[in-house]
Amino acid sequence: MSEFSLPALEQDQFSTYYGRTLDRSDGASESVVYPGVQLKCSTKSRQLKKHIQPRNVFITKIEREGEDEVEYSHKLYGNDNQWTVLPKRLYSVCFPKIHLGSIPENNRITLQLTDNIYCVLPYVPDEFYKQKQQKAHRPSKPVTRRNKRARVSSEESATEQPYNGWGVYGMSVPEPNTISKENLMNELRSIMDEIHRSSVAVKNPFSGCDDLNKSEDAKTALTTIAQFVYHYAREELRMQPVRQTHSNEPLWDNIKDTLH
Repeated sequence: MSEFSLPALEQDQFSTYYGRTLDRSDGASESVVYPGVQLKCSTKSRQLKKHIQPRNVFITKIEREGEDEVEYSHKLYGNDNQWTVLPKRLYSVCFPKIHLGSIPENNRITLQLTDNIYCVLPYVPDEFYKQKQQKAHRPSKPVTRRNKRARVSSEESATEQPYNGWGVYGMSVPEPNTISKENLMNELRSIMDEIHRSSVAVKNPFSGCDDLNKSEDAKTALTTIAQFVYHYAREELRMQPVRQTHSNEPLWDNIKDTLH
């Protein structure tokens, strides 16, 4: 049995598990035809990959009344006495270094388990076999090579060109002689850290104002905030223009001349 994909059976495995019937809710009959070794952990363990070995794999045969076709399943048996289907992510762990060319035709092999028992078994899980077939017939992607100099230039441009904040809306080049967005945000982060560290009570620029149209100080603060958002935070705050809005025309009339 050395040509099989799973380790050879030992007598205690065969005696304990061969022919054992598994409970099913769909009326089909499922029994163990190639026993494995019970896991030393639960099949639901997060560390399952560290505990599982090829010898822990059981093969079961599923037969349905009125159907001639036999289905096979690869199962695990945990130390909590619970059965589960071998996860696809563990196929390569339990069936390592198996190439498509080494798999028998139709993924079936006949093994002699005892002097009198011969059994047709899948060489690997049928889904694993299909994966290997699809991979083998998948057209290879053309290899594209970029010019090394162009790649280096691209990397340099990504790291050496600072983002200087937003310029006037509609212009492709940021406004010159202005603090960069990166520097401004770094300064703001430092200020926020100092505020939290020093437990400073920061004044609300709109404190005591319930109507922006009635307070000159509030309008001045709003103008500064609007200028900041426009040049440095429109995208982050999702305030790019998508539709025309006129929610507070009197307020707009009051501050529009101070924005520029």
